[in-house]
Amino acid sequence: MRKQAPLVASSRPTGPCTARSSQMSMNDVPEFKGTVKAIRSDVLVDKDAERLAPRKDPLRTKYVGDAAYHYYGSPIWYTRIGKAEARAMLELLVSQGA
Repeated sequence: MRKQAPLVASSRPTGPCTARSSQMSMNDVPEFKGTVKAIRSDVLVDKDAERLAPRKDPLRTKYVGDAAYHYYGSPIWYTRIGKAEARAMLELLVSQGA
């Protein structure tokens, strides 16, 4: 049997819950066990970026991206997601004996 390369994906932080549920359900697919891991990005939220997002002031344009689906452009949020994905990838690699 060919060894599968591991894959880590983060779920959408916003939008329809059905999309997030579908993404997270990959963790429960038997064929993907040990090779695919989905993580929730909504729990890693940068509360300050989220709070600034609706505002129309210079702070928003300096520190906040264009929309929630881009994590408000928050480097804090992107860093948290990257760390969570890295941890998940390490778990997959260890489970594969890498």
